Amino acid sequence: MHGHTALRLTQVAPQAFQFTTPTGSPLACCTPGPIKRRTPGLLRWLGLADDNLAASRPSLQVRCSQTQSLLFKVRQASGMMYDSRRVYDGSSRVIAHIRSGFKSAVSGMASLIDMREVDDSCPDISNCPWYGVVRARGDLYVVDFVDILPGVSISPLANASTSGFDIAISAPIAADPVRSLLAWAVPLTLAWKPPA
Repeated sequence: MHGHTALRLTQVAPQAFQFTTPTGSPLACCTPGPIKRRTPGLLRWLGLADDNLAASRPSLQVRCSQTQSLLFKVRQASGMMYDSRRVYDGSSRVIAHIRSGFKSAVSGMASLIDMREVDDSCPDISNCPWYGVVRARGDLYVVDFVDILPGVSISPLANASTSGFDIAISAPIAADPVRSLLAWAVPLTLAWKPPA
C-alpha cells in the first residue's frame, strides 16, 4: 500500500468504493464490513454496559484487489458531540481516530489522533498525540502531518458524474507505512456516509 504518490478513489455503489491508480489500474476495493455493536460511552462510564443498549457501528473493509488481503478498516465512531472514524491496520489493530471539530462533520476539519498506544475501548483519548489535521480549502482537502510536510492533497474528481477524489501524496508520506495508510483512510472517511 505504501509507495503510491497518486491515487484515485471512486464510489462504485452506495456503500462501496475503489482505489485505483490515476490511469484506472485497480489497487483496492472497499466494501461494508461486519457491524460492531458498542454500548455508548456514557452508559459504559456509568457501569451500564448492556448488549441490548449497544449501538451499531458500520465499517468499511479495504482489501487488496489482487490478493484480497485486508489492508485496513475504517469504522464509524461518532458520538453526540463529534463525527468520528476509527482506522485499523490489516491486523485489526487501532491506528488512528479521525475526529471532527465540535458538533461538525469530518468533511469540515478533522484531527488525526494517534491511537497506537491506547486500547480501542479507551473512552478518553484527550492525551493521545496527534498525527496532524485535515483542512478543507474550498473544494480541496489538505492533510497536514505534524512531523512531515508537505502531506496529502485531496481534490474532487473532475468528472461530475462520478463521486470520488484524486489524491496526491508527498514522497515522505508515501514511504511511511502508518502515514501512507492514513493518506488512504482520510479520503475514504471524507467520501463515506455511514448508514444511519
